Amino acid sequence: MPNFKYEGSSYWRQHETKKRSYFDLVNENTYLEALRILKIKEGARIIDIGAGFPPPANTEEMIAVSKIYEVLEKKLKAKITPLDIREIAIRFHQKAGRKGIVGDFFNLPIRDNSFDGALLFNIFNLLYPLPNEDYVFLTSEEAEEILRGVFRILKPGGFAIINQFGFVYGSWWRDKFAHRVLEIDELKKICREIGFKIIRDLPLDKRREEEIKQKFYKDLAETFGLDREKAEKLKLVPIIQSAGAFTVSYTHLRAHE
Repeated sequence: MPNFKYEGSSYWRQHETKKRSYFDLVNENTYLEALRILKIKEGARIIDIGAGFPPPANTEEMIAVSKIYEVLEKKLKAKITPLDIREIAIRFHQKAGRKGIVGDFFNLPIRDNSFDGALLFNIFNLLYPLPNEDYVFLTSEEAEEILRGVFRILKPGGFAIINQFGFVYGSWWRDKFAHRVLEIDELKKICREIGFKIIRDLPLDKRREEEIKQKFYKDLAETFGLDREKAEKLKLVPIIQSAGAFTVSYTHLRAHE
């Protein structure tokens, strides 16, 4: 039976940048407040696991997908190290002046206690398509394996921000597949079991959520000539699924130290 760890990793290794259908629903001020509570110091080393192609990238649709890089690099003077399984993604970051790592988040090629913080954005809602119009989703066991690796590479007192961007799709997809996407509460449970402490939930920007839904209808009209009434009859209703974000940290020493 296919699983994400092996077949999914192979799929995403070859996956190129495409127009995004998801958006960060956490705004700049929320990030800034949370990071100040975590007492991020200037020069802090942050690893972005599964970094992909952050904005601004090479297509208009990807501009301002998330403000987290701007907050960390420009306002808090942190140093971000992107990690991604795709070499093309790391080359993109190099052009922006960041030194990245080509690597798999199931087997992080990083020493213990290396980073002050970690970003895990759109990791736990990953999937890959099968030929029979089905999908393989990341499982809770695989999520635990990833998070244990993150725990290992963080310094004592380190933190992570876990953010599931909201996917926008028609309700037909929700009815068939949404129950297979890992939810925020399940991720929190896994984090606690590993040894992380939940610091705070990051509230979602409801105004941004409404803007995204309106863009969904606009894209349908421009691409398929469907107005809102026709789209709703076809069950092409925008659903923002599995969106949420929270910060975790830990302060205890590990057993091997």
